[in-house]
Amino acid sequence: PDFLHDLNGFFALAIHDRETGELFLARDRFGIKPLLWAHHGATFRFASELGALEVLGALPDVDRASLAQYLTFHHVPAPHTILTGARRLLPGHRMTVGPKGISIERWYDLASVGPYTGPDPASDLKDLLQDAVRLRLIADVPVGCYLSGGLDSSIISALAARSHPQLRTFSIGYSEDPWYDESAHAEEVARHIGSDHTTFRLSREDLAEAYPRLLASLSEPFADSSALPSFLLAERTRREVKVALSGDGADEVFGGYRKHQAELRWRAPGALERAVVALAPVWRNLPRSRESRWGDAFRKLDRFASLSGAAAEGRYLALAAFEEPGVVEDLLRDRDALAGMRTRSEAMVAPLTRAPGLNGVLLADVLHTLPNDMLHKVDVTSMAHGLEVRPPFLDRRVVELAFGLPDRGKFERGEGKALLRRTFGGLLPEGVLTR
Repeated sequence: PDFLHDLNGFFALAIHDRETGELFLARDRFGIKPLLWAHHGATFRFASELGALEVLGALPDVDRASLAQYLTFHHVPAPHTILTGARRLLPGHRMTVGPKGISIERWYDLASVGPYTGPDPASDLKDLLQDAVRLRLIADVPVGCYLSGGLDSSIISALAARSHPQLRTFSIGYSEDPWYDESAHAEEVARHIGSDHTTFRLSREDLAEAYPRLLASLSEPFADSSALPSFLLAERTRREVKVALSGDGADEVFGGYRKHQAELRWRAPGALERAVVALAPVWRNLPRSRESRWGDAFRKLDRFASLSGAAAEGRYLALAAFEEPGVVEDLLRDRDALAGMRTRSEAMVAPLTRAPGLNGVLLADVLHTLPNDMLHKVDVTSMAHGLEVRPPFLDRRVVELAFGLPDRGKFERGEGKALLRRTFGGLLPEGVLTR
């Protein structure tokens, strides 16, 4: 089992020892690849998706606590699945199955990473990420990059273009919905780095046609709305290349979500933050909606004010939830299921206290949101078309450098992923850095 520490990249593996009769299984550090298992009587089964376990043998009924989690978070967090008899091995964990039973243990603990001791984190990050990209470009099949025009995929594509002449890059655009169409940003970056870029234009008919095919590829409930465009991007990209590099993981590792900026402000409020909280009654009485610019702004201000007095654990769960507790209670009307979900939620927030400062929030994201939502989405939608997606930001060395830095080394008020912007700003058009 010690060889696991020498691996750098994604994997889900199983090794059978004929002499001892033991089966050894392990999952990569950050849960890029899935590994599910089921144990009934003398039978043990494992697979990369829930549907395969069902083919191998009938599984028990729906897990009601998992259903409550799905309705709340729009996915079922590991180690549970939607079915009571199936489990998902946690990232960075290994298990042994043998005559003496089943044992599961953690083999990798990001929280135990020591502080960064080098003289220049930006320089080291630049070298490490460039090498991470280089390693993931190695293949005996055509390789390209996802390029949305955002910071993360733009950095990866720019680094890849340095060592991969005529790099192929791919993005999607919405011909009938300019509000959601960011393809112009991707094309701007492609011109800047000199990549051979393709924009796949999607119509509403394309989305409608693909929707049932996406559902057919899911072996359990999953409600991330970006799964549909991800499915179509993977399908069209696979026609051109067999491997694509992506920018996944940067938000969780380097603090790129709005909630990270909000947490920074909650923990060290200034005059502006105190004013927003004082005006809480105003925000509650203004129209709040994601469908309009002002309505969305009022919604965010109301959310910030309403959560300002909550504990960090409560804030984390509230921001992770897509539905209010009352809505889920009305839908399920099952006290045991709701109690089970609350118990499981304790595991989601436990990492908050295992790392100092905002690194605790990032640790919770890396251990839960990243593998259960983001990476699960990428794996399901890409493997449905036989496309391998490789995320250089989740190179072990890159992640450990980031987690070895204190808050002041990564966070700046009003600027997400500040370290990435400072380090790689010279590679990209100015517009990418200010979006």
